[in-house]
This record gives sequence, C-alpha cells and structure tokens, in this order.
Amino acid sequence: MAQKRPRQKKPLPIGPLLQKIMRQVDPKPDQTIGQLQRLWVGIVGAEAANNSRPMLIKKGVLTVFVTNSVWIQQLRFQTKPILAAINAESIDCLITSIRFKVG
Repeated sequence: MAQKRPRQKKPLPIGPLLQKIMRQVDPKPDQTIGQLQRLWVGIVGAEAANNSRPMLIKKGVLTVFVTNSVWIQQLRFQTKPILAAINAESIDCLITSIRFKVG
C-alpha cells in the first residue's frame, strides 16, 4: 500500500506575488499610462480624446480603446504623428507602435 502524502499548508494568495513580479518587469506601469492619459487630449485633440483612451503599454506597444471602428480608422491614419507627439513628451517609456481596439 502506498504511503499517504503529508498534508500541505494552506495555499498562499497569488496576488501579492504577481504584483511583486510586475513591479520588477515594469516598475511604474500605472504611473506611465496615467501620465499618457492626462496628455491624451493635447496629443490627439478633444474630439478624438472623447472617443479614445490609452489603456495599456506593454513592450513598447500602446493599446488604445476606441468607441467604434470609425475611430480606429481615423486614428490609424494619424498613427505616425501620434507616435511622434507621445515620444516628444517626457513619458517614462518609448512607444514604438499603437494598437487600436474597440472597447
């Protein structure tokens, strides 16, 4: 007959561990995206800013949520000037590309 395994301790919560790992990977993700959100109106203009919002920066790719596919198309036409304006600001990371999503 096989021996029983010893009883394990209670599982540890994973949230604090994930937060610690994420701080090591990108020490200020919330601060950087918050900074970009505050600058967004000046970068894209009031009407575009009312229909879009930068939400995530991952490995130099900015993900922007927009209200509908019309705004995706409109902002795609302006990708190069938007990238230039973002990187001209003093944000904490270099944005290499933009991904637009309806959301």
